[in-house]
Amino acid sequence: MDFSKLNAPSMRRLAHGVFQGTMPIDVTEMEISDFRFEDVELPVALKGAVKKRQIEFLCGRLCVKRALESLGFLKPIPPVPMDQDRIPIWPSGLMGSISHTDRLATAVVGRRSNVIWLGIDVERRMREVTEPFIQQVCSEADELTDLAVAHPSSREEALTVIFSAKESVYKAMAPMDQRRLGFKDLRIRSLGPQKVQAMLLKDLGSSLRKAMTWDVEVRRLDDDVVETLVLKGWDVEV
Repeated sequence: MDFSKLNAPSMRRLAHGVFQGTMPIDVTEMEISDFRFEDVELPVALKGAVKKRQIEFLCGRLCVKRALESLGFLKPIPPVPMDQDRIPIWPSGLMGSISHTDRLATAVVGRRSNVIWLGIDVERRMREVTEPFIQQVCSEADELTDLAVAHPSSREEALTVIFSAKESVYKAMAPMDQRRLGFKDLRIRSLGPQKVQAMLLKDLGSSLRKAMTWDVEVRRLDDDVVETLVLKGWDVEV
């Protein structure tokens, strides 16, 4: 194996008991066999998937593995299988979130004793914004306008931030409520150049109530990729 093909995930400590791993993806250079040396394997459900999907999965799980090691887990690293909806099943006492574009994969993992909400999403900046897609993603007609004014960027980037922020919140909700929500069930507003707030627009039982809010960190990783993160711990909120 040429070890240069697998750049080790870069690690970021987000808070006490919470780590993020991120690594580049290059489907043309990476091979499935490269990951055997990392003890990262494909689940049966993905054995017949296209190479791109397989590589993206393996890179995400390698980021998870490095985050677990940063949390102090030693070999054997606990597995993170998928449920029937391909949602990660986190080991007891942990929660996490995984995301990827065709260029990078990232994962955040934290201990439940330290974390209340945890969700991450990465997206390539949208190239074209059509009216039907705006109506699908935005809960109100002025949601995109408000964010575009608060963030002096293109409408494409503003809509990317809205889309990604809602994805991060949905992932953070997963441990409490697995029902599929629509994009219109959350409203995004700006809190500054690197933070937005998501507000829930309907009740989802006693634990998730209308008007609940989540602060979402926004990072522009480069001119083309946006990362959003929901992190609320017992003593920290990003």
